[in-house]
Amino acid sequence: MEYNIDTKHLALQSIDGTVYKYIKDNKWSLINCDLKFPQPCPNFTMTSVGKDKKELCIGHSQFYRLYVDETELANNCTSFYVHDQFLLFTDHTNTLKFVDLNKLNNAAKRVSEESFRKLERGAKLLIALNKGTGCLLQMPRGNLELIHPRTLVVSKLKSFVDNMNYLNAVETMRKHRVNMNILYDHNPKNFLDNLAQFVNQVNSVNLINLFITELSDEDTTLSFFKDHYPERNIGKKEDITPKKYTKLTDICTKLIEICESIDRNKYYLVILSCFAKMKELEKALYKVIQSIDSGQASIDEGLKHLLYIVDVNELFDVALGTYDFELVLMVAEKSQKDPKEYLPFLNELKKLEENYRKYKIDFYLKRYKKALQNIIKCGTEHIEEIVHLVDDHKLYSECLKHYKPSDEMFKTISRLFANHLTEKKYYEEAGLILTRAEQYEQASELFLKSASWEMFVNVCLKLKLSSHQYTEKLNLIIEKLKSENKFLECAHVFDRYMNDSENAILNLINGTHWSEAIALIHKSNRFDFLETNLLPSLNSNQQELIKTIEQYEIKFLEHKERLDEVREEKAKKKEKEMMDEYEDENRHRDDLSMSEISNSTFDTQSQAGSTRSSASTIASTYSSKSKRKNRQKKTLISLKKGSQYEDLALIQELSDIMSYVYNLKDSIFSISKSLLLFNLIDLCVQLQDKYEKVIDLFEKMSPQIWNYPVQNETENFSFQIFQQNIMANLTEFNKLDIKYRFPPESVSKRSWKLHFYE
Repeated sequence: MEYNIDTKHLALQSIDGTVYKYIKDNKWSLINCDLKFPQPCPNFTMTSVGKDKKELCIGHSQFYRLYVDETELANNCTSFYVHDQFLLFTDHTNTLKFVDLNKLNNAAKRVSEESFRKLERGAKLLIALNKGTGCLLQMPRGNLELIHPRTLVVSKLKSFVDNMNYLNAVETMRKHRVNMNILYDHNPKNFLDNLAQFVNQVNSVNLINLFITELSDEDTTLSFFKDHYPERNIGKKEDITPKKYTKLTDICTKLIEICESIDRNKYYLVILSCFAKMKELEKALYKVIQSIDSGQASIDEGLKHLLYIVDVNELFDVALGTYDFELVLMVAEKSQKDPKEYLPFLNELKKLEENYRKYKIDFYLKRYKKALQNIIKCGTEHIEEIVHLVDDHKLYSECLKHYKPSDEMFKTISRLFANHLTEKKYYEEAGLILTRAEQYEQASELFLKSASWEMFVNVCLKLKLSSHQYTEKLNLIIEKLKSENKFLECAHVFDRYMNDSENAILNLINGTHWSEAIALIHKSNRFDFLETNLLPSLNSNQQELIKTIEQYEIKFLEHKERLDEVREEKAKKKEKEMMDEYEDENRHRDDLSMSEISNSTFDTQSQAGSTRSSASTIASTYSSKSKRKNRQKKTLISLKKGSQYEDLALIQELSDIMSYVYNLKDSIFSISKSLLLFNLIDLCVQLQDKYEKVIDLFEKMSPQIWNYPVQNETENFSFQIFQQNIMANLTEFNKLDIKYRFPPESVSKRSWKLHFYE
């Protein structure tokens, strides 16, 4: 018999498991008897869940079955108790499990997802404290133990934070050693908005400092407490680039403002803790100095507090970085450092001129940019030190900001900067740096190396060379451009700077820049080049293009034919393997005897016994296999006949052939226009037809090369398509680089085709 105080219902259970519910008006009246447990349950209770106060009956049978109404929740339950938020039960695996009462309608699906806690063997649950966090357990020896499961503790903390009962929340977290980040992470906006209320409620410097000490930018609802916030982790995946959180800065900054406004003296140590947590130790030390109005005791207390939470050497360096020797001495004295360690060093620094002293301090602290700024203020006395500092720590750009281009120091640093860039083979940038410093001769050499012909010519003009020297310089850049097949640039140098239209035209023709060559021929009235150079070059280039296209077409067809053969061989091999497996299965299906069954059982047990040694062997060889895998990845895909992935190598080759031919479109279009212009119609049509034929061949063959399985979305899914899908599944496209998994992008006919003869 059970009574539900929420619904005022009385429940009685018959010996067959039927539950009769009554309500008292003037007398007890039967409401219904629709519910029947699958088995009689000597222990059962009623509870109301949800906003609508839906009534559920929970029963525990003598055969360890736990039921919620007629649904079986567990089949190995040893004890249970209904808490005000959870259904708790123990089972034969010696585990205490928790199911949220609001999710009991889907209890059968939720058990494995809820939290649990391991118990001592044979422990049984007696009671869970409603409105509390404790559970009373009876051990097999008869003794009672009180535990506080993390699930109940976190649930209670959520309630405290939602109700802004921060004092109880902090005390509970300190008592049960719970990470205090949950105060913010549970509801960030609400906590920041009510941070002043948090300070007033807690009203304890020690407790607030404890909270600050545990603060981190990590969202603990996705890490420490992820089991207690499943709704926030649904569908979450680890980001390749972690998100940048500002939680710590937001809380500490606002906490400083609040403590300053409430009572800066009382929360003096809290303010210091906030600065230290944000790694703003210099501000923390200045805060200590400002507390001098409160007396020496306040300074001592602040320094001792900082030294407790910050490394002593780090704090000493920060104090030294303020250039305030009194502050440095105060920190050193409170840190119990040996005076022999720091007094000689400080005395030496005191003897130096102010800017040079700051330089020495910054250099000691490895603040090289600040060190550079301070030593530059010393004037020209320490030029060598400046040069060494800049060169050793690559501060070229920073140093050049402090000098004018006309200064000798600017030129010196520029040369060092150019040498640094030259070592990295950034020749053009190095040349620009030297040009800015008016080091034109060295700059010209660097522009020559980078083939930056325009900058090279500009620098040569600034050198004010003689006509002969100027021509020699231009010949140097022309040879460099020719070695890199930059004939268009060569033509520009000849035409613009040497007034040599003849060589300019020849270079344009050699570089197959037909339109530019024709334009320059007309501009310079050198029509003799049409017959002697241009037309013969057009003819020979047309023949070369046709020959190239034919070679690649033949190569393409050979590789395609071989790909079909390889796939056919793989299909036959796969078919043979399937037939062998089918025959083996039929041969052994009827031969299985009891002796074989027992032998297989024995083998299974033996295998289980050897699992530990096998696992260790696998673990020891796994790392070496993974290392070899990366080394072998490139060598696996080979064109060698009969190799494992010959089909993939052929696909790669076919893709490269198609890409190369597609990239000929600009050359085809350019020469076709010139052939048409000079009425070489037959040559133009021959080239256009040849190219179009190859492009059409590629587009026709592409679906056969990249033969991905066809989706069965229509009724016209034939046996032929089924066979094609089997062939497609034999090609492991995922082993190819991304660019080879799909056919190269085709070219539009508008980008190369002429339509004059259609």
